[in-house]
Amino acid sequence: MKNFSQDADTLYRLAASLVDPMDFTDFLVDAAVKRIEAKRNKTSAKLVLKEYDSKYAPLVAKAYDARPVHQTGVDQPWLVAMQFIEKQFRQVQSRLKVEFVDDDPYQTYEEMADEVNKSGVLKVWKGASDKHPLWTPEQNWMFRTVHDYQSHLAGGHRFGLKGELASYNRHIKTFPKAAYPCLFTEIIGQTSYTTVHGDFPTQKVAILYGFDYVRIGEVNEEEMKKNFSEEGI
Repeated sequence: MKNFSQDADTLYRLAASLVDPMDFTDFLVDAAVKRIEAKRNKTSAKLVLKEYDSKYAPLVAKAYDARPVHQTGVDQPWLVAMQFIEKQFRQVQSRLKVEFVDDDPYQTYEEMADEVNKSGVLKVWKGASDKHPLWTPEQNWMFRTVHDYQSHLAGGHRFGLKGELASYNRHIKTFPKAAYPCLFTEIIGQTSYTTVHGDFPTQKVAILYGFDYVRIGEVNEEEMKKNFSEEGI
């Protein structure tokens, strides 16, 4: 059986035999140029930010701050995410004892990992959970449990912006794409806001437009404008 390159070569010779060789070569060059230009135009609106502390987080925080607390018609990503969270929470419970506590139990990743390894108990903060626009406080706790276990403990990712970005990348691999907008808002949005402003933000059910949910750091500046306009409400 011929391989792909042999088949392509045969097609090339056949096509070239039907038209003037120079015209056919010009056609191929022109097509190649158009493909390159189309790709360039498709990506030209994107901005890649690698300075996460100084550029990316402030951009996300500004967008998060501008979004409504509960955007109309966007509940689905949060509902889809919770279906997976509830299942994953039960899996965590099969491995560890989970305790919900009033005070933030760990100041560092190292402290959390050490205590969990010694006691077999994962403590999860209950605070700032009663005003989520869609999830119950208990569902909020389950989400934090799954995130701390899968993204931090299992992934070895520390607290802080850099660790949360890495933990997010790990976390989304366990969810369908339909849930990505939820996870970006809940993890990257809230973390960026806290990094910039120093306190925990109002929890929101709202889409953060213009940010690539998979390739962290990629921003579509034109799409980002929706975060600050009536079009994104």
